[in-house]
Amino acid sequence: MRYVLALSIFASGLVAQSEQIVPDKFTNIWGRLNGTGTGLGTTGNSRAQYLYPGALSANDVVVDLGFRAQRGTVTIPAFTAEVEIRMSSTNVVPGAMSTTFSANVGSDESTVVPRAFFNISQTPPNRATSRFDLFPLQNPFVFGTNGAPNLLVDVLVYSTTNTAGATQYRVDRCFPGVNGNAGAFGAGCGTGAIDTVTTGGSFNPSSTFDVTLTGATPGANAWLLPSFNMNDLGGGFLVPLDLSFIGGGLGCELILNPNLQSIQTIVDGAGNAQVGLTIGGTAPELSVGFQWIYQVPVTPANPLGLETTGGEQVNVGPRTCDGQYCYELFDVNALTGTLLDGGAIVKMIVL
Repeated sequence: MRYVLALSIFASGLVAQSEQIVPDKFTNIWGRLNGTGTGLGTTGNSRAQYLYPGALSANDVVVDLGFRAQRGTVTIPAFTAEVEIRMSSTNVVPGAMSTTFSANVGSDESTVVPRAFFNISQTPPNRATSRFDLFPLQNPFVFGTNGAPNLLVDVLVYSTTNTAGATQYRVDRCFPGVNGNAGAFGAGCGTGAIDTVTTGGSFNPSSTFDVTLTGATPGANAWLLPSFNMNDLGGGFLVPLDLSFIGGGLGCELILNPNLQSIQTIVDGAGNAQVGLTIGGTAPELSVGFQWIYQVPVTPANPLGLETTGGEQVNVGPRTCDGQYCYELFDVNALTGTLLDGGAIVKMIVL
């Protein structure tokens, strides 16, 4: 699998650039939620090393690195982080990282972002997977000059302001797992709410689950929108799409690409609806997003008579991820950390 980090290059127009997301299977979908807040998602004083095997080719030049906040349902307030980033080409491979930070570092290590303060802007709940917070590399990194095949990114966070924003900003990551899972993302504009309930015990092949709608208008039509894409609508248009521009209610937004057939149903007298789905017995690892759109009485503020829920992403397991990382949440000067499989989903621009 080819990994990619967020790098953007400030080079002349004669030089080709490429933007890459690593792992690339997370370009259009969200990663898996996890409790630890590595990367920027701490109150400061933390360190995390992320290992990306085969992410780059020898002599590729990285000029920007970006992280995105994991999916969520509320606004993350703006905050300032005091950050330093180092990169190196390393022979260490996933499964063989050391808990000792220095043992993972390659001989060509470079401080690509010297210690400085960076402003992380407010992050809305309705955001595309393309939204990354970029760190321009003051010292562009030339990969593989020592012959090593894998990229190591070392992120040191010395301090943060606005604890509320920093602790909510957990870097979106890939985690392996035996079972699938589900989680909410984005926010709706009305009283309706979405949820998923497993009826087969897991989100694995051959399992069944219900996508539910509560708090909707009794007797109204409702449409469940499935999607493999929480990133864009095509043609260069990113989600969210503000439906108020076409007559929907204020704040009603489409937060996924409805690229699969919608499923229509009727809301019952209690304001509830549900659609039962079965995961194919041979289904590969995949992630599907869902959002409800439902009818409400027409008003001058909502001439289309439609409201939306937030979204729900179902990840069918077992989950795989080739990366690994080592982290310490409480001491930027620590010599050792805790190892976990998986790693941060990043974006790079490569020269």
